[in-house]
Amino acid sequence: YTAHEAAVARIAREIGFTQVSTSHETSPMMKLVARGDTTVVDAYLSPILRRYVDQVASELPGVNLQFMQSNGGLTDARAFQGKDSILSGPAGGIVGMVRASRLAGFEKIIGFDMGGTSTDVSHYAGEFERV
Repeated sequence: YTAHEAAVARIAREIGFTQVSTSHETSPMMKLVARGDTTVVDAYLSPILRRYVDQVASELPGVNLQFMQSNGGLTDARAFQGKDSILSGPAGGIVGMVRASRLAGFEKIIGFDMGGTSTDVSHYAGEFERV
């Protein structure tokens, strides 16, 4: 019930909440659990991310500041949300890997990104997948 969420969000803002995430805006899909999980993640991460983005922006006045999203695309710093940041590192790694491999003359590659707690494996065969 979008109207109910909007009413509760309005009340929350009126009483002083600075970060309010509503599921109909954050993740307008029909799947209840996924929609709820995405909204909780966004509510938790967005204030932390906003402080970081604002700090970076204050050091770079007049710059068209954009951030990598989990889908591999870029977004304006003012529109960057917590829910879109979760896999932005691995997505950026894949985009960078493809660019570097093209410069080296390779069109088909397998990427292996190993960190301290996880490993991401990717495959590129000439075009990015659209899911």
